[in-house]
Amino acid sequence: MSTQPKLHYLDLFDNQLVILPSEVGNLTELNWLSLADNNLTELSYIFTNTTKLEYLNLDNNQLAKFPLEITYLGKLKTLRLANNQITELPPEFSNLVNLNELYLGRNELSEFSLTITKLIELNALDLS
Repeated sequence: MSTQPKLHYLDLFDNQLVILPSEVGNLTELNWLSLADNNLTELSYIFTNTTKLEYLNLDNNQLAKFPLEITYLGKLKTLRLANNQITELPPEFSNLVNLNELYLGRNELSEFSLTITKLIELNALDLS
């Protein structure tokens, strides 16, 4: 992967990943990433260099906490985190000012966070 710096689209769906490959962090042109249906319990700080990311799918993993690393993705428009074990959204979540679509259904959220109301571009929200 590290030899593909111009890669824009990466689908790692259903690979039984437990740890995110650090090489993903070298994909500075990446704007679409699916890590759905793996066994990720946390994310590393690989998103520091993937600032062009607009779509991120982390559905159906084992995430118990909202990954703070995601809050650095200022261009993110679609975020899918359905079917994890996330219990709350951190205040930093409001940094995702360009977010249009948010899918958080089938998590362990115990209350609706007012942080979501700060996302003025949000037009699709799934908390089912």
